[in-house]
Amino acid sequence: MGDFVKIKQIENLAKELAQIPKALDTAIAAQTEIAQIKEIIAGLSNTNNAREVFTNLESKDRAPITLSLTYSVNDPDSVQVFFNGVFLNNVNPQQGSNIVTFDVPYITEVTDTIVVCYNY
Repeated sequence: MGDFVKIKQIENLAKELAQIPKALDTAIAAQTEIAQIKEIIAGLSNTNNAREVFTNLESKDRAPITLSLTYSVNDPDSVQVFFNGVFLNNVNPQQGSNIVTFDVPYITEVTDTIVVCYNY
């Protein structure tokens, strides 16, 4: 092998060796992110989920409806309320409370079904 080829191989090797610290930093950052994701997943699997169905409620349109849940809400962002299958956006749960308040633009009748899904 010629001296020129050997010199080029050594130059390329030096460039590659210079990239090792940068690659190591990237690997450490990825490892940290993976650890954070694992922690989040572990937290999700430790939560209890509930789904409760309510009927026999009556109210006027836009009147606040208050429901007492079986369990206290662990994460207010997890609370989902469905009125006859329609997802409601204007829900007001409180963390640590079992009370959820919302209103709908309809008259609520005893035949309507309200489903509440949440973490406790």
